[in-house]
Amino acid sequence: MQNEKVFIIIVTYNAESWLPICCREFGALPEGWELLVVDNGSTDGTVHLLQKEYPHARLIENKNNLGFGRANNLALHRALAEGAAYAFLLNQDAEITLSAIQALIALQKQHPDCLVLSPVQLTGADSDLDYGFARCVRPKACPGLILDGVSGAVKDFYYSQEGVAAAWLLSREALNTIGGFNPLFYHYGEDEDYVNRILYHGYHVGLGTRIYARHHREDRPRVKKMAGTRFIDKLIRMADPSRPAPSRTAIVLSYMPAICRLLLEGRFSLAAYFFACCRNLLRGGRQSFREISKTRGPSFLGAGS
Repeated sequence: MQNEKVFIIIVTYNAESWLPICCREFGALPEGWELLVVDNGSTDGTVHLLQKEYPHARLIENKNNLGFGRANNLALHRALAEGAAYAFLLNQDAEITLSAIQALIALQKQHPDCLVLSPVQLTGADSDLDYGFARCVRPKACPGLILDGVSGAVKDFYYSQEGVAAAWLLSREALNTIGGFNPLFYHYGEDEDYVNRILYHGYHVGLGTRIYARHHREDRPRVKKMAGTRFIDKLIRMADPSRPAPSRTAIVLSYMPAICRLLLEGRFSLAAYFFACCRNLLRGGRQSFREISKTRGPSFLGAGS
């Protein structure tokens, strides 16, 4: 494991107050490991603090906020090109120990059919499951876990059909077979889409029940993902390669009313994003993001993705 190349990837945006938390374990890294930070145009002291306190970290600076998925894709492209065996994605408001990442790597070697492995994601205070991660352990998503918990016989590993990318281990095979995040998703929904693509290609997502990460967001108000929550949910379904392709009529009827409403409300940036998604779905053919998702390979990790 010491000779394997592992990239720890963190996407930041105005994360000056979060860096001491998410990076506290990464002052010294095992041989062959890299800390790669992608900054999405922060306007606070994020970059300065990173360069001062974590000079060993490699930095990609974006002039603009590319969103979670596209920013991660930049780092994943580099990890793949430089021969990384694993990439570990960590939110700027999350934390995990090096030993936990190493335990995930060991677990993935036992379950190579799992292209993504997640630790149990707790609240920052260790008082409960992170509210987003809780869906990953529901009976429908993670068969057997709840029943085993009731009987006191929880295993070290379970398959799950859900995922939250706040703390994710991706194998090299994940990058070579599934690729990066779908650029249709600017922020929110990209991890659900990634899981759908993994399942479509016949692989799995795994959960290590004795490995933990913390996600420090329980003290923040639970707001909706974004103004277009229902739009994102529809987008996840329409982008899912295992579902029948939506008709052009269904796409227009689903999204145009929302786009018109946003324009009338003066929310032009969000309307433009929704319109771009709609246009790509309408495009169809081999160049649509939905069709690209059906192709095995390092999808969305090329230049401009």
